[in-house]
Amino acid sequence: MWCIRIILLKLFASRVMAKRFSCEPHRKSAYSDDLRWRMVWQRKVQELKLEKIAENLCIDTSAVQRICSKFDTTGQVSKKKYTSQNLMLKLSKPVQLTILRLVLEKRDIYLWEIQRELKFLYNLDVCISSICKLLKKSNFSRKKLQLIASQRDVELRMQYSSDVSLYRQHNLIFVDETGCDRRDAIRKYGYGLRGKPAKCKKLLVRGERISVIAAMTSTGVLGTKVVRGGVSGTDFIDFININLLPHLKKFDGINPNSVIILDNCSIHHVSGAKHCMTQIGSLVHFLPPYSPDYNPIEFMFSKVKGTLRSMERELSVTDDIETAVLVAFSSITGEDCKAWIDGTNLYIR
Repeated sequence: MWCIRIILLKLFASRVMAKRFSCEPHRKSAYSDDLRWRMVWQRKVQELKLEKIAENLCIDTSAVQRICSKFDTTGQVSKKKYTSQNLMLKLSKPVQLTILRLVLEKRDIYLWEIQRELKFLYNLDVCISSICKLLKKSNFSRKKLQLIASQRDVELRMQYSSDVSLYRQHNLIFVDETGCDRRDAIRKYGYGLRGKPAKCKKLLVRGERISVIAAMTSTGVLGTKVVRGGVSGTDFIDFININLLPHLKKFDGINPNSVIILDNCSIHHVSGAKHCMTQIGSLVHFLPPYSPDYNPIEFMFSKVKGTLRSMERELSVTDDIETAVLVAFSSITGEDCKAWIDGTNLYIR
């Protein structure tokens, strides 16, 4: 008699445990519709018991019962979709507009700063997740900022844009400098498990720094000059005489390579530099201050450094950074350059 009672108690306990604990403790997403219809099929068509269905599909018995009951009631098995209407009911229209106004006025604002401002203005305690959901629903996302110098002169930028829009793409030559060393070949992003940092051993040495003076047109790279260390005014004049002058032509509205675009770096204003470029009739335009977005050669430099990162393995066994940089420049195509010029905010035909 006691043996029968013990067996019954064990069976009862196993049933209770099966109902209380899921056989999938690590599952974080809802069952797919395909799996849900399999439950209904085995229950309604094959007439299997709930326990057998759960065993066949490796899921919890309560889940089978819940989904089959939902089918009996509504004829549907899909997971219920929750809207953000409850959030909208908690946050009144003035509060929602205040959140959006704060984001528009200060793009780099933190969520806890918005939370603090709402507490001050409305004496309202709003959780960070509610603010985040509202921003997501309003089509805002957090992204890397494009920093714009507050020192920009809007009138100078408009004047420059108006002047350059008179030329055609094939007239223009964009000239600038960039610098790099072994650190530019180190990749900054990698893969790792969620919640864990992605760690990777690298040889963290700067090595010799080199600078490159480059000229870009709508057909490709016109010329490059590699300089060890920084670029001096003498280096820039040498670049003009050796790499640039052979390609320059007199501006007549038709000739290609007849208008030179430079930024306001001090070496571009050294004595004799402008005379070297204009002596055959070419034109020179200087970018307005703090306007790198008007110089598409910056995109070329970005691609060059991206190519260097793809050559990380090769650079780990050699110190010849100069050859690697020249190889990276050789990967630039005419299609790249034309797309970069088209991508600026200048209306160049």
